[in-house]
Amino acid sequence: MLDSSRYGNVGAPVWSPDSKWIAYSKADATRTTDVYLIASSGEEKEPHKVTFDSNNDTNPAFAPDGRKLFFQRVEASGGNAPNSVQIYSVALEHLDRDPDDAEERAETQAPPLAQTEDAEGAAPVRRAPTGPPRPPREIRVDWAGLKHRTRQITRMPFPISSYRVAPDSRTIVFVTSEPAGMASVPVIYSIQDDGKRLTRITSGAPPSEEGDQAPGGGGFGGGVSELKISRDGRTLFFREREAIYSVPLPAPAPAGAAATGGTRGGSGGGEGTRRRLNFNVKVRGSRRRPPGAAEYH
Repeated sequence: MLDSSRYGNVGAPVWSPDSKWIAYSKADATRTTDVYLIASSGEEKEPHKVTFDSNNDTNPAFAPDGRKLFFQRVEASGGNAPNSVQIYSVALEHLDRDPDDAEERAETQAPPLAQTEDAEGAAPVRRAPTGPPRPPREIRVDWAGLKHRTRQITRMPFPISSYRVAPDSRTIVFVTSEPAGMASVPVIYSIQDDGKRLTRITSGAPPSEEGDQAPGGGGFGGGVSELKISRDGRTLFFREREAIYSVPLPAPAPAGAAATGGTRGGSGGGEGTRRRLNFNVKVRGSRRRPPGAAEYH
């Protein structure tokens, strides 16, 4: 056993990309939940505390390059207002420079997708890099400065129900909700890890008159769940109620690009067109009787 908690369950354990660390959340004597890291080898008996706020921190997720750990922070709003649930990040490694500097982002960004032109004057088309995937880099955690490298990424008016970090380690896709008449609808956004380029991807359907909800859905975020991003970072897959959908994701901003305001998803403005995925299952049976099988008349 690596760790346990006397004040509640250990929540949401996830492996680091290099498989040397496990991130999870647990409550302490104050009943406040924080995020911890512990070596998966079991050589270190004491976990390392990663978050130090008086609010509840939970649902950690590593960036694919291992440089940052993301998590959700729950802050009580008071009264009848819903709690604020936002996405934060903590840089695990030592930072010599401001990560918002163009030079720094150019050095740390994931390898860009190749661009080609299919016709003269046509817009560049993103192509996934070829060749075998690179082995994960070893994470070297700078424990001394963790408390000072925590940063808030989202500032949404309604709680964030779930999120997913894209393969480029810079784009975060998340689900929140927005009012629509007497009800609320789930909405999917993307944002960069510096809190810029908030982009609306697509919106879900309002609750049905029968009040049905998807497993794990309902409440804030509606029935949208199980976010998955393709390896090339171009497509988001998600579940809404009993169906699976896909929607294109906007291309990540190049390193050093000037920040812009909120934009819409898709390639030409407006929300991306989501597509329902249909699955056809074929079962082939054999009428042959296995050798030695009994025959009944």
